[in-house]
Amino acid sequence: MPRNTGTPPPHERVDLRLENGWVCRNRDPSKYDWRLGSQCIGMPIASWQPVKQ
Repeated sequence: MPRNTGTPPPHERVDLRLENGWVCRNRDPSKYDWRLGSQCIGMPIASWQPVKQ
């Protein structure tokens, strides 16, 4: 999974991995704050990958 660089991924749907190890599948990246250190469900986004169809 690519690390979160602070900019939204260029994909329609992504899987997110949070700092605590949780994985959130099939998410719309436009709904999240991608700035480094921002919180998603209480934890920063560590990395992401495009959803595999």
